[in-house]
Amino acid sequence: MKIEHNSGRPSFNGVKNSRNHIQSALAHLIPIDGKVKLAKVATAYIDSLALFNFIKYIEDHADGRSGAILEIYAQRSSLQSLWNELKPADQLDSDEQKEPQWKRRLRTRFKESGKNLFIRGVQVSIFAVNYQTLFHSKAIYLETNRGHQAIVGSLNLTVNGLIANEELVVNTGHQHQLYGRKDTNRFIKSVGRYISSEAFKKNFGKKGSVTPFICTKHPIVAKTLRDILLDGRLWYERKEIEAFAFPLNLPENIRKAAENLIKVKIPHLKSNLASSISVLDLIDKSFQTDRSENPRWRRKFCIPTCYGLWSPREWCKDIVEIRDERSKERRKRLELTREDFNIGQPNRKIDEACEEIWITLNNGGCPVDQYLKDLTESRSKEWVKRVAKKLNNENYFKILVTGLSDVGAPDVWPGNPIDAEEFEQTFIDSIEIEMNRPRVQSLLAKRLKDLNGDEPVTQKKLRSLMLSEAEFVFGKNDENDHFDESEEES
Repeated sequence: MKIEHNSGRPSFNGVKNSRNHIQSALAHLIPIDGKVKLAKVATAYIDSLALFNFIKYIEDHADGRSGAILEIYAQRSSLQSLWNELKPADQLDSDEQKEPQWKRRLRTRFKESGKNLFIRGVQVSIFAVNYQTLFHSKAIYLETNRGHQAIVGSLNLTVNGLIANEELVVNTGHQHQLYGRKDTNRFIKSVGRYISSEAFKKNFGKKGSVTPFICTKHPIVAKTLRDILLDGRLWYERKEIEAFAFPLNLPENIRKAAENLIKVKIPHLKSNLASSISVLDLIDKSFQTDRSENPRWRRKFCIPTCYGLWSPREWCKDIVEIRDERSKERRKRLELTREDFNIGQPNRKIDEACEEIWITLNNGGCPVDQYLKDLTESRSKEWVKRVAKKLNNENYFKILVTGLSDVGAPDVWPGNPIDAEEFEQTFIDSIEIEMNRPRVQSLLAKRLKDLNGDEPVTQKKLRSLMLSEAEFVFGKNDENDHFDESEEES
């Protein structure tokens, strides 16, 4: 940890100069190592220029593939002042019409209450905190692809706080989440947990509230297919069995010998060529996916591409809600599994399964020496501890429960035209296939089919409709678009 001292620059000339000072101050006070995935800010006061520059700073350091998430929690009265700074153009006085370009850019990108603001790959959520006396916390939490860090002190997210006032902050510096100092990591994680709606609501009780900041609507505007694809999300499914497969890591000579045991079935392995054990089967926690869990949401809200299942950002909430609702039973079973791993129950089961495998290999003429047995036993204990640690990570556990994770679409257009063409073409091909089905189940294909009418479906026409009618085609799910179980494939 280190203490940063900001002596301030009380004399700055004009907005442009102050913006340069702000960017320099951010780089000095909040140095970022790696690509930002998550940033969380608690501040008593906030103003539009500091907000714009902080978003830009995160944007410049955001993960280019998955984007970054930025959450800001500020005193409600301060956000009301911010709202007055960013009031719509038609409400500006004549003297205010000459507002700086950065302020117009920030205002026009805001969205309505309860939604998120997207600025070049940074997903921004702003929350108004109302406490009985005064919300006076100042802290920043950053999570990158290389680790995490926390900054705590007197610093507000304002121009004066960044470049004019006398401020003092403690910066933990970048710490690897697994290999960093344990005490520092505990402190950083506690800061990250503190800056959240759930923590504030729990701490305040009936004395306060946390509500989404009300902003103006940000329309969907697309000039190219690239704009459309980059504005969406890619979804990936994860089978829970993969997380609970213990790798045997058998030496090559034993694997080759096992392949020759044609008439001998090795227990606990799917085949003699398999190299891992399903621990869920050993602890009687395996289960088939319920019909209600089947991923039929894919046909409704997603379009297959060469990079994964793509969906408009406006539909992400619908996908998450459907998966959360359908994963209740899976959550119960995985919570029991997590308890088993926390007490080390799988250790004995894995040892017993390995012993059966060693006996079968020995009887088949493929002896296993004691060193491999001892090594496997030691590895299994470490593996159970690692799995238990991952299961206690709420983000990982949520992905495992829903079997679903999402990332931003990759921007392949600048560097590789072949990959860009393949991305666009697989997207268009999938839509065309969906539109030609006897019963169209894709929401996006339904909307395009309504626009296209009885005319022949051509890829040129599809591109034109998606660009000219982007607001309708990719807009949020309305009352007529609710997921209807009767429409799903049997």
